[in-house]
Amino acid sequence: MLNDTKRPTVHSWRASASLSLFLLGGCQVAPSVPVLGAFFPDWMFCILIAVLSAVLVNALLTATGWRRHFDHWALITGHAALCVSVALLSWLVFFQN
Repeated sequence: MLNDTKRPTVHSWRASASLSLFLLGGCQVAPSVPVLGAFFPDWMFCILIAVLSAVLVNALLTATGWRRHFDHWALITGHAALCVSVALLSWLVFFQN
């Protein structure tokens, strides 16, 4: 017989509890780096390296005069792609155990 009430059944409660425990099983402590006594997550350093590299590339493009050959959308997408690539690469190089 079908359950016509709007309340969740016992089976749905068990299923949601099992699913949440299954998903929480992969949680672990975030990797961090001690800097002057404070612990910072590794991804902060990866983003910092990526942003600094994008600023350096922008300065190089400006100094050499190549920046005027690109429209603003190409610069925006190019710097965003550069940031993502450098952040992921720095994670692989510096923080993989």
